Amino acid sequence: MRPTIILVHGAYHSPSHFDKLASCLHRAGYEVEAVDLPSVGIEQDPGDALRRDTKAVLLAIEKLTNEGKNVVVFMHSYGGVCGSEASASFLSHQPPTSPPDRPHGTITRLIYLNAEILPQGQSWMETHTLAQDPLLANLPINLNQETNTLTFLEPLKYFYTPTASPLEAEIATSTLQPMALSAFTQKAERDAYTTWAAHRVPVSYVGCKQDALLPWGMQQEYVARLRDSGAEEVAQLIEVAIDKSE
Repeated sequence: MRPTIILVHGAYHSPSHFDKLASCLHRAGYEVEAVDLPSVGIEQDPGDALRRDTKAVLLAIEKLTNEGKNVVVFMHSYGGVCGSEASASFLSHQPPTSPPDRPHGTITRLIYLNAEILPQGQSWMETHTLAQDPLLANLPINLNQETNTLTFLEPLKYFYTPTASPLEAEIATSTLQPMALSAFTQKAERDAYTTWAAHRVPVSYVGCKQDALLPWGMQQEYVARLRDSGAEEVAQLIEVAIDKSE
């Protein structure tokens, strides 16, 4: 039985940004569930946006696994923060099993696409220090002091070049929304690295050297931590060459 793919989008984005990927997966015979993170498009930061995003992903995992389906959790960028928290929360209530004995209705793989994997007890803001991420000081982000929401002001420059076509980038930009600040300031509660190793969940990390928001060095650090923890099947960081012919 093929697993269902759960897609967890990044900051400021929405499930619609995964439409092209979802269509490709459908054509390949996979069921797809795209999670709509509540921290995006919210009018007022509730103060616990990361927890709410985590709950949204966890509900998707529980819904599908309760139907007896195996799932692959695919996380992009900030989606790795709440996706890791949700996956670790789910697995913490499952007995560790070896792959041949793994039952239906569980997480069978985690895929990170230049995504964050925060250490336990740290927030996104604490991880992205100026030493680690020098671009952070000059990112064009507007903070609404009344609502505690963030708006990214130059997405065409930072999000979509050089791999997206101009038309795709314009369409994607038109559907971006503000983001709750607390998604970046709340700390990770789960130790994702040791959880993946303890439950022997295979992990893949797709790295993007030209990503403007998650430095290549930080992506390499995440992969190194995964290896050090003993997580399965993360022997190499995958570098992708984009074919723009389609």
